[in-house]
Amino acid sequence: MKKPYLTLDGIKRAVKFLEKRKAHASETGNEEWAAEFENAIRIIRGLCVLELDS
Repeated sequence: MKKPYLTLDGIKRAVKFLEKRKAHASETGNEEWAAEFENAIRIIRGLCVLELDS
């Protein structure tokens, strides 16, 4: 059986990565990118809210 591409651990790592990129964009004053990263994080959390909260 093939390993699934989207695992809960992989999704959590992706969210952490996006949060770091958002923080960096905010620190450098790039508010447009920070907003885009925030939007991506919000969408991912919305799609898998039950699994990420635990």
